[in-house]
Amino acid sequence: MTMIPQSIDIEAAVRRANESLRSGRLADAEAIYQQVLTIEPDHFVALHGLGVIAMNTGRSGRAVELIRSSIQKNPFDCAAHNNLGIALMQQGRLDEAIQSFGKSLSIKPDYTSALCNLARAHQELGGHGIGLKMMLKARGFVRFSPGKVLILSTVQEGRGKNDPLPKAV
Repeated sequence: MTMIPQSIDIEAAVRRANESLRSGRLADAEAIYQQVLTIEPDHFVALHGLGVIAMNTGRSGRAVELIRSSIQKNPFDCAAHNNLGIALMQQGRLDEAIQSFGKSLSIKPDYTSALCNLARAHQELGGHGIGLKMMLKARGFVRFSPGKVLILSTVQEGRGKNDPLPKAV
């Protein structure tokens, strides 16, 4: 586990935590984010990062709390709104998830991840036509990964209820 001293460059520590998170070293990332919060309790990136870790380790309730705290500190973070939507989807709160994805898209209209997640939420609610429309819009912004093509095909076919929910980005 990576420890950081009290007299640290907070942003350098957050960069290390973010890299640990991206690399899948969740315990290291969590420890660094926690230490950052002991020094700067309202650090929105650390709050968001801890929320992503909570979401990806099956603690969606805690994820919602942490990500909402992050959004209170920085309401213009489209990724935080997107990840809040994913955590809400994990809890089956699809209407709230749709609102979060919509907020993310109001900040960054070409945010493909939020478009795909919005499509998935509509699909889960039975709105396959709306879901397909969102996926086709997303397709116009970036090249699709295999996972996004799979989501598009399940939206088109009106299936996918048992597919796993998306992971946070």
